[in-house]
Amino acid sequence: MLSGIDTDGEPIALSANESHIYEMADGTRLTIAGSPLYSPMFLRYCAMMRRSDLLSDPRYATAKLRRENLTSLLAEIRAWLATFENLEQLQAQESEGGLAIGQVRTTNEFADSDWVREWNAVVAVDDRGGGTVRMPGNPWIFSGSELPAPGEPAYQGEHNEEILKELQVPETKIRDLQDRSILLSRR
Repeated sequence: MLSGIDTDGEPIALSANESHIYEMADGTRLTIAGSPLYSPMFLRYCAMMRRSDLLSDPRYATAKLRRENLTSLLAEIRAWLATFENLEQLQAQESEGGLAIGQVRTTNEFADSDWVREWNAVVAVDDRGGGTVRMPGNPWIFSGSELPAPGEPAYQGEHNEEILKELQVPETKIRDLQDRSILLSRR
């Protein structure tokens, strides 16, 4: 570990890469925010699953042991998930553990979701070629003000020369970079 901190097997940072992805019987893919390796989260997983017996299972006594026995721990979680017909049923019980559950979607599934439409999280912008292209919208919604719509996207490398000239790169160097396909541009 780069930090040099001995965490005794506990995850050093709780982030998306520590949250496992599961699949329910109906094919819904989901993630539960927080890794069951991390001791406080393990307690919540046990409460959520109503599996206090796992707290006394020696395979899961420490974060290090949970990591060593991750396959069996994830099997326990998957077996519990299999008892629900769909995500809505799961979410009703999940609240007991105080953990967030999120559905894992493809980019297109996400872009076509009700939430994205409601929040205007994906917008159509002029593609400068006679059509439109979908792009992320503004990341926030404020009650007291409205953010401007995203502008037209630049073509790949469209501003290369302009920026390099601002940085006082000689014209001959710019041409050399273009000739060697180091600087690329596309329209």
